[in-house]
Amino acid sequence: MTSAEIRSRIHQKIDSVKDPELLRHYFDMIIKDQYKISQHTFWDKLTDQQRIDIDQAYLEAEDETGNISNEEMMKKVSAWISK
Repeated sequence: MTSAEIRSRIHQKIDSVKDPELLRHYFDMIIKDQYKISQHTFWDKLTDQQRIDIDQAYLEAEDETGNISNEEMMKKVSAWISK
């Protein structure tokens, strides 16, 4: 994915946000990440795809809609193991 495509997808995502609080969260996340990136030189050594993968993982981790508690996960694992 090119930088232009990434920018376009980011703009589309931001333009689709209706919740002002979520929009503020995205803004804060971008600003904070810019600071973190400037503090860590390892980021400069990553490929574009590695950066995209890290950013995607971060966004997925922040999205709590698919998350379950540790207790729920342990129940599922116990049920799976007992089969």
